[in-house]
Amino acid sequence: MKIERLHIDNFGRLSNQDFSFGEGLNQLLNENGWGKTTLSIFIKAIFYGMPPARENVKMERKKYMPWQGGNFGGWLEFSCKKGRFRIVRSFAKTPEGDEAQLFDLTSNKVVQMPKEGLGEWLFGVGRETFEMTAFLPQLNFTSSVNEQISAGVLGLDKFKYDLASVGGALAQIKKEVSALKKDMVKQNDIDRISRHMVDLKADLAQAIESIKEVDRQIQVEQNNYAVLEEKVLKEKQTLQAHEKIFASKMKIESELKAENEKLSALLIKLNSISPERKEMDKKSFPWLIVVASIVLLAGVALGLARVVSWVVAGSVCGVGAFLGVLSFVFRKKYKQASQKQTDKAQTYELDKKITQCQEDIEKLKNLLANYSEISLPNSTLADYQQNLLFNSKLSLERLSTQKKTLMYQQDRLQQEIESMKEELANKKAINKKTGDKLEVLQYTHDFLVKAKENVSERFVKPINDGMRALLEKFDMRGREYIVDTNFDIKQITNGGVKDFEHSSQGYKDILSICMRFLLIKEVYKEEKPCVILDDSFVNFDDENFQKAKQVLQQLSQDLQILYICCSQSREI
Repeated sequence: MKIERLHIDNFGRLSNQDFSFGEGLNQLLNENGWGKTTLSIFIKAIFYGMPPARENVKMERKKYMPWQGGNFGGWLEFSCKKGRFRIVRSFAKTPEGDEAQLFDLTSNKVVQMPKEGLGEWLFGVGRETFEMTAFLPQLNFTSSVNEQISAGVLGLDKFKYDLASVGGALAQIKKEVSALKKDMVKQNDIDRISRHMVDLKADLAQAIESIKEVDRQIQVEQNNYAVLEEKVLKEKQTLQAHEKIFASKMKIESELKAENEKLSALLIKLNSISPERKEMDKKSFPWLIVVASIVLLAGVALGLARVVSWVVAGSVCGVGAFLGVLSFVFRKKYKQASQKQTDKAQTYELDKKITQCQEDIEKLKNLLANYSEISLPNSTLADYQQNLLFNSKLSLERLSTQKKTLMYQQDRLQQEIESMKEELANKKAINKKTGDKLEVLQYTHDFLVKAKENVSERFVKPINDGMRALLEKFDMRGREYIVDTNFDIKQITNGGVKDFEHSSQGYKDILSICMRFLLIKEVYKEEKPCVILDDSFVNFDDENFQKAKQVLQQLSQDLQILYICCSQSREI
């Protein structure tokens, strides 16, 4: 493929610029800042477009927006095995606003843009491969390769997308492995759960033993309670019988007291009758009343009849009145004598009652003699035994509560152990399932790597022969470099194999340029690209720069090379 000419409408600082190129080596010499890197980015953008800003760490779309405004883009004419074409592109802030047209310069017709993209259609490689091979920006190139490059180098062009998928598959496997490892339960968590289960089982065993001990204590306490209950019952019965006997004694004493009090009352009543009243009971003068009445009436009659003088009659009446008074006196005495007679009857009754009371008292005394040994019942022992029974009941209730607590603890521990078992089983199942997946992924990874290495090993020697031939053109001061099956450059030293990155910048530039030209030869089987060198020799010393010019002049016989620099000392 050869770029013939191009026109830049506006791209970065470049505006309304035209360039023409011929076959072989093309050189552009301009001062710093005129836009040499902008030109190289424009050529890449014409073939591959510009990626979205979010997908390009270099922010090329934003960086190369026209400084002066106007149409963001231009056109480029090129010739290849497919014909002569002009590609016109106009860029916007986002890819959705981009426009592109492809003209067939032979037929002067607009042709349809390839579905895979112009660069892929023309060179058979993607943007990344193009950047890693034919596009060498200043101080920004390495020797790394991708799977598409590897496929081209290995001569597996028709399998390049499959082989490229190997790298993607390996990256995906690595990503999956990383994600699965995050899902893996850490052994520390499993050990922690196992230790917790051991502790729970120990606690459960202790709880079971405690329940057995409490059951034994409950049995002992129940037996003790039964014995105490029987003792308390017997003591209550004895106390009740004793209380009944004592109550009988108290009743007899009460009756005896009542009889004594009754006897005392009878004696007091008997003693209230005087002896004088008893003597007057034998005397009675009822006749005095009659005589007094007769004499009094006779005196009155004599006086009224005037039989005798009123003196005599008065005397007779006086004698009658005297006799009346005396009769009254004697009547009173008689009444008293009658009372005495009544008292005598009462005394008789009293004596009779006193005798009966004395007999009753004697009987009660004789009956009370049988209870002489009976004393007040002592309930202290019964109370003591009752307290023992109460305490035993409290102990049983306490032991019962303790047993319930222990049984609840046992159930809780068993549930927690079952929960721990389930959790542990789930975690182990997760690890088993994840481990199986990891094992499959690891086998797949190892298989793909081995398969890739087996394919690569067949082509390592030719690649190393080509690299060695190119490096011999430069002054490497006895340094030895090889390319491994991953197409990484390594340095062989007395201390072992070192990575490419440990070399000086000058050597790294030489190795990168040689590797890139070798890759261009191997990767682009059908259409060779225009190689763009953007001041790529700034780190070369004078001797190696002279040798680099010879290499470029030799390579330019088969390739179109666009060499851009800003110093006459680096002019070819």
